[in-house]
Parts: sequence; structure tokens; C-alpha cells
Amino acid sequence: MSAPPPERATGPRRPSIVCLAFSPIARDARVLRQARALATLGDVVVYGYGPRADDGRDLGGGARFAAIGAPSRGGIVDRLAKAALLVLGRIAPRRWRGALYHRWYWRYELYMRARIALVAHAPDVIVANDWNALPVAIEAGRALGAGVVVDLHEFAPRQFENRPFWRIFVAPAIDRLLADHLPRTNAAITVGDALAEAYASRYGVRPVVVLNAPARRDAPLSSPTPTDPHTIRLVHHGVAARGRHLETMLEAVAAAGDRFTLDLVLVPTDVAYIAELTALAARRAPTRITVRPPVAPDDIVAMLAGYDVGIFVLPPTTFNHANAMPNKLFDFIAAGLAVCVGPSPAMADLVRRHGCGVVADGFDAAATARCLAALTGEAIDRYKAASRVAAASLNAETEAETLRDVVAGVLAAHPLGRRPDEAAALDDGG
Repeated sequence: MSAPPPERATGPRRPSIVCLAFSPIARDARVLRQARALATLGDVVVYGYGPRADDGRDLGGGARFAAIGAPSRGGIVDRLAKAALLVLGRIAPRRWRGALYHRWYWRYELYMRARIALVAHAPDVIVANDWNALPVAIEAGRALGAGVVVDLHEFAPRQFENRPFWRIFVAPAIDRLLADHLPRTNAAITVGDALAEAYASRYGVRPVVVLNAPARRDAPLSSPTPTDPHTIRLVHHGVAARGRHLETMLEAVAAAGDRFTLDLVLVPTDVAYIAELTALAARRAPTRITVRPPVAPDDIVAMLAGYDVGIFVLPPTTFNHANAMPNKLFDFIAAGLAVCVGPSPAMADLVRRHGCGVVADGFDAAATARCLAALTGEAIDRYKAASRVAAASLNAETEAETLRDVVAGVLAAHPLGRRPDEAAALDDGG
């Protein structure tokens, strides 16, 4: 059963904007920022995962939430059918592949349910978050005469290219679905220049870059409390994903010396991996490295502000890892921390350009440990001050202007759309 469209306010109708994201919205910082930014343009509802009891909840800034329910794995027959369609798509003649991959996609009941919910809601613009929301948005937009904007958080065809089955069978399906749907959007955005260039090269559509920066923090730009050179507090936050090789940072801090502590603040996406990291910390540096539970997205920057250095060393095991511009980098800067990263081109360029931290000369634990060991309290204080200056421009308020310009342009090209009863009639062939 799909979520009923939330009640609209009476009076002159404002533009209706739906943000569609197949993710747990309560911890999806980018989608939350997106919805709040767009609420100045119209009535914003976010469709995504979350408790049904939260339907209609204010997400901040006037944006509201509507639950579409979490995905289910389906029965064994359904899973085998999906796998068969992927295999057939890989080996079938080219002229049949599109139909096979489209059938694979629409076998997911969640996507059908979301499409029905969007058509019933009848927005004027749909913002699809990630590739898997794009076909739903395009089909609903076609039925409604609505505009479609896609926010591509990763370069989707290479997201899990380090997994053989995914690379061989799933990636070609995503590639075909993007080739069929991305050119039909009215606008696209993404998180960094390298990803924008990759989409332009592959599909002929260059997304506008909207950085993953958090809200500006109300703090003076004067120097923070001096760093204690004998107790330098490091922090990393994010999901517990094995592919990120978080143990590398743990080993680096353990090897860098007793001056350094590290808190890993992790979303428990892989409970077994968290247990392994906790055990490794207990063996390598039991009093200096701690694994901690996550905090809500709106509380992250305040939590980080109690540390000295934010660290993220991400081995380039995939295209997306090699070209990452993650939210945590901007969170560190917003919190006024010094930053330590590996030689990932985009992250390293930003850190060097703003003078807000250090770049290790390799992605391994030894290179990261050498980089940390060279830090002094005075240097960290300089980097902290530079971060506080950089935060004045690297923030959600600045990026929201770009996002609003994109969506406002689509709204201008799509006058207020059909009413829900008209859309239903068209969708039924009326």
C-alpha cells in the first residue's frame, strides 16, 4: 500500500516539489538539505524509507516526509527471476537488452509503489535521488507533464565495480537504464567535477555540481582553543563499509604514537565489520581508539567540533572512491577541524587550495602514520583557522543557491501541472 499524498495547504497553489530517495531519510543528510533548500520554492514532500507513523512529519524548513516503505527481498522465485533477467541481458542480442533490463527494474515492487504514489501526489517537479529513482521519476513525470531533476550521488555504473557479480551483471543494466532515461531529464546535478565529467562523457549530459556541504555553523572566525600537542584528538564519521578499508586509518593512528586518539563514529550498516574494528582497536591501541555510535545528521558538525583533526583516507579501489568528494570532508571543515586525507585528487586539491590540512603521500597505514606524526600543535591550529575561513563559502547555504537555480529553471519551463484526477486518467490511458 503506497503512502497517501499529504494534505496541501489551502489558498493559491504553490509549486509542488517531490524529492524521491530510496534511502532511510532520517540519516540521508544530502536529501534533507535538498528538501529544506527547495522549500523556499514550493511545497516540498520527501518520499523515502522511514516509519509509517512519521508520515507528514516536518523535516525542517517546511519540507515534509511521506513513507513509501522499505524494500523487501522478495521470495526465492522473484529473486531467481531478477537474476535470470540480468543474465539474459548480458548474453542476449543488443536489440533485446533494453527490454530485459527494464523488466528487471520494474519487477521491484517498491518502484511500482513509488510510481503510483508520485502520480497520486501530482507534483510539478520530481527530484530523483540516485539512478534507481530515475526511471520512477521519468515515468511519473511523463504521466503528469512534470519536470524531472536527477541528483546523481555517485557515478552509478561503477559504484560497486569491486564486486564481480555486480560488475558483470548489474552494472550493464544500470548503464542501459541511465542511457535510456538520463537524456530525458530536464536537469541533473552531482557531487563533484570528476563525476560530472564522467556522466557527460558517457551519456552526453553534464550535471551541475552541488557540493555535499553542511549548514553554516554559527561560530566566530577567530582562532579556536589551542591544540594540546600531547593529546591530539582525531575523528572519522560515516558508514561502516568494508570497501572503505577503515582499518587503514585505525592502524595509522595506532602507529603514529601515543599523542593521537581516534574516535570512529560509524553508522552500523555492517555490524560484523564494526565488531571487527572494535576488536582491532582493542588489540592495537586499547586506550586511544574507540568505535562510537552515530549521531543524527543535524548533530554531526556540533559533535565534530570537540575534536582537532578529521581524517578520511580512502583507498582508490573503485572509480567512485578515487574521485570522492564526501560530505564528511565538508563536515570537518564546517566544524573548524584540521583535515587529514589521502592523495585522492579531488579531496587533496580542496585541502591544499584552502590550506586546511595535510595530504598523506599514500593510501596505506604507514604513509598516513608518517603524515600524522609530522603534525605539531601549531600547525593544527593554523589548519583549524583555515577551515573556519573556508567554511564561510563551503556550506549548504551557498550550494543551495545553485540547487534552487536548477530547480527554479525547471519549474519555469513546466507551469503548474495537472491535478491528481487528471494525472490518474492519463496514467490509465484516459
